Amino acid sequence: MQISAYISRETKRKLDAYSRRTGVKKSRLIEDALEYHFRALDTIPAEYFVPTRIVLTQESWERVLEKNENPGEPSPELVALCHMDTSDITYDFGDLSKLGFEGISHLRDPDDDAGD
Repeated sequence: MQISAYISRETKRKLDAYSRRTGVKKSRLIEDALEYHFRALDTIPAEYFVPTRIVLTQESWERVLEKNENPGEPSPELVALCHMDTSDITYDFGDLSKLGFEGISHLRDPDDDAGD
């Protein structure tokens, strides 16, 4: 099946460059990207996805600019969070192969220096 879509010049430039560099056909790259995207949608809860584009009204944009130019003071909770000691926090990413990361050798525990 064939589909057609408009993409930005920058996205096309990246697609062409990746295809030339790796030899992967563009159709294969697009299909793989869609499969990864759909797998992520099935695996990760929707509330953790951030939209890649946000459309604002002129009024909303002006409020964003105002907040950027005059950000105000951080809340006490934010200050406390930024100064929190995280040295004893560990992260368990579980089975990364469910997300298609099997066989990626650079994903390892940074505290595991065995063999270095």
